[in-house]
Amino acid sequence: MRIKKMQSEKGNVLVMVLILSAIMIALGSALLFVLISEVKTNRVMEEREIATYLAYSGIEHGIKTIENTPEGEDPIMPAGAIVVYNNSNKQYEYQVIEISINYVKSAGRIVENGEVIREITMSASIDDNGNVRLIKQ
Repeated sequence: MRIKKMQSEKGNVLVMVLILSAIMIALGSALLFVLISEVKTNRVMEEREIATYLAYSGIEHGIKTIENTPEGEDPIMPAGAIVVYNNSNKQYEYQVIEISINYVKSAGRIVENGEVIREITMSASIDDNGNVRLIKQ
């Protein structure tokens, strides 16, 4: 009698193991999805922050150019992009896009494999007292 009872319970154990395995796989998959999403979000936030700092570097470069411009003359726009970091497939750069005696506009870019993957544009106005007001665009 006892052997018959054990044989009938073998099927129940298998069903229970399959259900628990399915639940564990579903929870593991959900956790993996959340982790991958979080990594992607962090990468985008990091790129945005780096591009913002690069654009700010362009603003500083423009302000120094204005400060070094003789009075009564127009500031000369720096030529091309300034590469801050470069490895085989990724490059960080900034570029002064527009400059006048009281205005600077620059862009910070992350370029990967020759393609711009993140760009932040920032401008700054300079009043007569030399106060700088930043505008992130």
